[in-house]
Amino acid sequence: METAPRRPTAFEAMDAARHFADLLREVEYVERIVLEDADWEGLRLWTVLASPAFEDRYGEPVYEAQGQIIDALGEPVFDFRVINVNELEGRLEDVLPANGRVLYERHART
Repeated sequence: METAPRRPTAFEAMDAARHFADLLREVEYVERIVLEDADWEGLRLWTVLASPAFEDRYGEPVYEAQGQIIDALGEPVFDFRVINVNELEGRLEDVLPANGRVLYERHART
């Protein structure tokens, strides 16, 4: 008989979210990573980019990091969202969840 895969614990999921942010913090156009508790018993990871608009290649490091997290957990735990501020028509604050926890935010360079 086949057993259901073990669901990651909240600690494992949080650790994976932090690892996701660590993977992307060195990507110069990643501006922010936000973790949100989603309504469907899961978590949503938002990645905010400030890269040239409508250039798909800038999403590649994000998608690679997403794959690493999915592979590490062995089960979908996160819903991933990617936003490019240069493609938004409105304000970023109107798109990001108000209750989100910022895991990483790039500070202005001097």
